[in-house]
Amino acid sequence: MSNPDRPDEARLDAQRCAIMDVGFPEIEWPTFSGLIVGLPWLTALVGLLPVALFAAGLGWLERDPSVDAFVSHDHPAWLAREMARETFGLEDPAIVVFAQEPGTSAFNAPTLAAVDRFTDEVATLDGVEPGVISIGSEKAILATASGDLEAPEIIDPYAIDPQASLTLYRQMPALAETLVSENEDALMVIVPVSDPNRAEEVTAAMRDLALEAAPPGVSVHMSGVATMNARLAEHIAGDTKIFLPAAFVVIGLFLLLALRRGQAIIGPIVVVIGSALSAVGAIGLIGSKYYLITTALPVVVMAIAVADSIHLTLAYQRARAQDPTGTRAQAMQAAIDKVALPIILTSVTTALGFAGLAIGSPMKPIADFGLVGAVGVMVACLLSLTVLPLIQLRLADLPPSVARAAILDNLLSRIARWSALRPGAALALSAVVVSGALAAASQVEFDYERRNYFTAGDDVLVADDLLAERFSGGNILDVIIDSGEDEGLLTADAVRQIVDLQRRLEAIPQIGKVTSYGDAIGLMHERLNAARPGALPDRTNAPAQYMFLYEASGDPEDFDAQLDFGRRYAMVRGYLENGEYSSTKPVIREVGAIVEDWSQQTGLKASLSGRMAVNDGWMDSLKASHPLTIGAAVLMVWLATFVLLRGFGPASVAMLPVLSGIVLLYAAMGLVGIDLAPATSMCAAIAAGLGVDFGIHLVQELRSKIARGQDLLAALSGNYVTVMRACFFSAVSLGAGFTVVALSETPVLRWFGLLIAFAALGSLFGALVLVPAIASVTSRKWSSTHA
Repeated sequence: MSNPDRPDEARLDAQRCAIMDVGFPEIEWPTFSGLIVGLPWLTALVGLLPVALFAAGLGWLERDPSVDAFVSHDHPAWLAREMARETFGLEDPAIVVFAQEPGTSAFNAPTLAAVDRFTDEVATLDGVEPGVISIGSEKAILATASGDLEAPEIIDPYAIDPQASLTLYRQMPALAETLVSENEDALMVIVPVSDPNRAEEVTAAMRDLALEAAPPGVSVHMSGVATMNARLAEHIAGDTKIFLPAAFVVIGLFLLLALRRGQAIIGPIVVVIGSALSAVGAIGLIGSKYYLITTALPVVVMAIAVADSIHLTLAYQRARAQDPTGTRAQAMQAAIDKVALPIILTSVTTALGFAGLAIGSPMKPIADFGLVGAVGVMVACLLSLTVLPLIQLRLADLPPSVARAAILDNLLSRIARWSALRPGAALALSAVVVSGALAAASQVEFDYERRNYFTAGDDVLVADDLLAERFSGGNILDVIIDSGEDEGLLTADAVRQIVDLQRRLEAIPQIGKVTSYGDAIGLMHERLNAARPGALPDRTNAPAQYMFLYEASGDPEDFDAQLDFGRRYAMVRGYLENGEYSSTKPVIREVGAIVEDWSQQTGLKASLSGRMAVNDGWMDSLKASHPLTIGAAVLMVWLATFVLLRGFGPASVAMLPVLSGIVLLYAAMGLVGIDLAPATSMCAAIAAGLGVDFGIHLVQELRSKIARGQDLLAALSGNYVTVMRACFFSAVSLGAGFTVVALSETPVLRWFGLLIAFAALGSLFGALVLVPAIASVTSRKWSSTHA
């Protein structure tokens, strides 16, 4: 309470009352668009800083072209394969074949000398492990007149005698169709490498060495997983050089078509480059690798980033055309106010579509693709709402007459009005299209064949075909045996059981040949005891004695590829001509049943290993996880749309383009015969994030107009048509951008790009036809929704 005896205080009270009577002036807080336009330097810093941070990860990028990247490292086949690699050193080698013309014997002096020389010299290359195998390293098993074993080299390097080498080879039936072709017209060298997943340099050196050693008339062919991985690494490097320039050209042309001014595409190009750099840099920051499928990532992010740029720029050009006397800043603020929310909504939902890959896929390359793809999308969103407006308000002006696209706008308006006025016809047409698409989609199958990563006529396919035609095939299926104790496999019972397993596996029609150390023990028994071919020793210690006798004249390391030093572990190796998942799956299942039954009968532990078992394991994982991956992506996109649009009806309508795009994507796969494999399995999840963009932009525009009291036909005119035009150019730009991936040297990546492009067009169909039709039926239910 004031004191009346103090006049100064009374005067202050009077002043306070006067101020209260007048009132405080109302503070006008700056809008989001006002901050963007009014603080350009701060805005540019906010937009470009994340790009700089993510781009720093480019220095930590590592390339990994291997198929092994897709395999879970806790899968039993993977663990058994790693144990086999450490124990026997022959997993996923490079295979080099010296081939004569069919029908011409390879047992001639020049060819034998070339194989012998190559066997010795390739072992000295960096990256090659000990244990190179060929008839230049193998020995025959013979008995002397005194009853001892001798092990002469099949190729005598000091005096090459083709007839003598042929005679010795024919004493070793286990080498037929493995190191020597069935018709004896080609010779194989198996080269173990230190890291078959990164073998570009060593396989290149092998090729040079083999070509130098090969005599005239002898062709050199290289295959094997190590060689294929090296070839895929070449594809990655080549694709990267092609994709980015081609994508810039294609996207630039469609931006020019959409924005109709050369200067107007500079801002979108900045967004495209910044988002692509951020996505690729994020790979290094999270410690991931540049996998085969990652090759398409920059193009994917670039194509997606274009959409936001088109929406903002067309909105700005329309605002300028509607009020030519206003300032550019005012027009840009109006454009940002119009499209900022839809851009944020679509970016979040697209990022969640990518995140569905990260959550649902058990394969690290696919999960990482989803994670860094989401980073690229959100950086594109940030750049589109910060840096892009600053550039476009200076460069994207068009005369009012040019800002309109009369022919296209008229066509799009007619489609929207027809769908709204005749929803029954529109839905019937859609039902026919979707029914046909579902019928085609039902033909899609899960399958994988490593050959599909190469184009017809590629050197590795020629080599692979030669292995299938002249040898037992290059597709390896191993069984690793564990006796549980050292020397446990050098007993008569163990040898008999191993050979029994071989014979049971050889009875499977799809398996060409099966080998093990039991072949050599049988030969020793035959040669030392004049036993019949195929007979096995019955004395318990006979195999150990035979091995001791062999080591007296041969090399103890001659059996390292089949039997470990402690004689506890053994490898039984089978060869398959066909490496296709759908064909090998029943073989793997049958072999697994035989091995399990054999283990129970013998008490010896057996585990499936080899490339075919590993491929089967990760394809089973992919097949099991695919519905979860797609379901997670679609559910996350719908939930985000539901939350952001604040209504079940609007969110469901916005999802219609998603469903139409996914259905037509699978239909294309079924019609063309494209299998669901690692790369193509990602398409639907990505399409889910892309397709909802069109629905969100159109539904948000409809909601805002209906909330202001306009009827549906009035809401479908004016700015709605401009949004449709932006969606049209976005879809076409997306399709064109993804089509660039079809330039890849790898067929699987071609399919990936074309399928996403097809899905984008399918989503556009759903956006232009289904959204107005369903809105005409349901708009009353969500017209009161908060816009």
